[in-house]
Amino acid sequence: MRFGAWGLALAALLLAGLGCWPLGQRAAPWADRDRAPLRVEVQNHHFSDVVIYAIPNGQRRRLGTVGGLGSETLRLPPEFEASARGFRLAVHPIGSRASYTTENITAGRGDTVILTVAGTLRMSHWHIRN
Repeated sequence: MRFGAWGLALAALLLAGLGCWPLGQRAAPWADRDRAPLRVEVQNHHFSDVVIYAIPNGQRRRLGTVGGLGSETLRLPPEFEASARGFRLAVHPIGSRASYTTENITAGRGDTVILTVAGTLRMSHWHIRN
């Protein structure tokens, strides 16, 4: 009978510990960053609407359109995040032959690429915000 009482107490202690186990776990500080998608925040200071393309490996993919003097946040497809070679962004104002293409951008999940389209297209620039 003595062994049964100890066994019952041990089983109760194990069940109580297992029941509270997930509540004591904390997410790693970088966990939200790992789940966040890669984004492109476009700030258009140009008067024309612009079309934004992503170029991961020589092939253009349309991401979206940003209105003149407006801003928009665009999401990159998941396969861009896995590319170790990076990608480039291209800006084409609607109704114009002018364009702007970035250098190679290497960014990952949770990063935001800030693309500023200047009124004079060749003065456009970008940076990465973590």
